[in-house]
Amino acid sequence: MKTADETAAIQREIRIAARPETVFAFLTDPAKMVRWKGKEATLEPRPGGIYRVEINDQAIARGTAAAAGRDPGPDAMATPAASGGTAGR
Repeated sequence: MKTADETAAIQREIRIAARPETVFAFLTDPAKMVRWKGKEATLEPRPGGIYRVEINDQAIARGTAAAAGRDPGPDAMATPAASGGTAGR
């Protein structure tokens, strides 16, 4: 049987009233990500790169950057998978 971490995935689409390059900067620059949300961020804006944001002491959002084989840019956003209670993993 699979654990919740192995099967749980959250996918959500939202519209943000900002230019794509502005939003992209907040998804790829760790300092901007922490300004927006979270306590700490490790971001590698490249296909297969790391997306890890410590939201608080109990939750970490993590995943990999997906860019369908092309260099990341404003049209190739990271695709995080959120999970709760995984601090320290």
